[in-house]
Amino acid sequence: MTVEEGADQRPWLDHIGFAVPDIGPAAELVMSALGGEFQRGGDNHDYGFRTAQFHLRGEVKLELLQPVDPGSDLQRFLDERGPGVHHVTFLTDDVVGLERDLTSCGYRTTGTKLDDPNWRETYLGPSQGLGTVLQFADTVLDWHTPWPGIELADVMAGALTWDGARLRR
Repeated sequence: MTVEEGADQRPWLDHIGFAVPDIGPAAELVMSALGGEFQRGGDNHDYGFRTAQFHLRGEVKLELLQPVDPGSDLQRFLDERGPGVHHVTFLTDDVVGLERDLTSCGYRTTGTKLDDPNWRETYLGPSQGLGTVLQFADTVLDWHTPWPGIELADVMAGALTWDGARLRR
């Protein structure tokens, strides 16, 4: 990867996403044994999953993903591979520049979406991404502060719809 002299353009680890059949038991493990603090979540109907994010000690978050649509890619993932690591997300200051660097090094990115200024992203698939999906994104949003008034029980009850930075009850 090309890096300008004196500039650190490396992406940093933001979160690890785990596919699970049910967020409830997984959230109990994350909160009780790992000391995770619930931050945000909701249902994403475009992709057919429910998500809950937790802050762990340090600056890393853990995301739990549960299918809510039996025809979703996430359900297929669980059917084929079972529960486990689904993706690893890295943030960068410039996803366009990082994608350019990745392709100049011979990697094939996929799923690039640049139309939402709140969250621009690209991916490396498992065959190039150390056996799992690597997601790279840049964002202007604060993803380290919990969303006020949001409880894990609301997420688990399907009471919240989450589409990127937009949350609806």
